[in-house]
Formats: sequence, C-alpha cells, structure tokens
Amino acid sequence: MHDKQINPQDLSMIDNETIIKQVASTKLTGREKQVLSRLVKGLPYKQIASELSISKKTVEFHSSKIFKKLQVSDRFELADIITQDKS
Repeated sequence: MHDKQINPQDLSMIDNETIIKQVASTKLTGREKQVLSRLVKGLPYKQIASELSISKKTVEFHSSKIFKKLQVSDRFELADIITQDKS
C-alpha cells in the first residue's frame, strides 16, 4: 500500500521542471518525459493520447516503460517519488 494519500490538487501544481529534476538520473526518452508529466498530474490515458496525438495503447506502452525504469508499479507510486521532496 501507499504511505500517504496523493491529493490531485497537489499533483496539478507540480511543474514539468520539478518532475524532470526528480527523475533526472533515469534515462527517459523525450516522449516518456511528455507522458510522465501528464501521468503525475492524474490525466487519464485517453486524454494524454489526445494531447500528444498518439494512441491510448502507445500511452500505455510508454507508461509501462516509465514504471519499469523508475521501479514503481503504478501512477500512485510514481506520484509518491515525484512529490517526496516537496512534502
């Protein structure tokens, strides 16, 4: 389980620069960084796909690669690592 609840309002306040700094040591592709910045803000895959002009399946693919590279199992754990220094 998760140690804390993630408040969606907190996530929406996180800027892309903060997200990228938190995962700077991880080699994410440019597209993965684009998907990541939307994932941690709680956007659904369908909306991410629309914003990036890619398919939902492609978003799911990038998400799974991001989760694997950052060693998390879902977007909640992902949000935890992004927000841990802001707590």
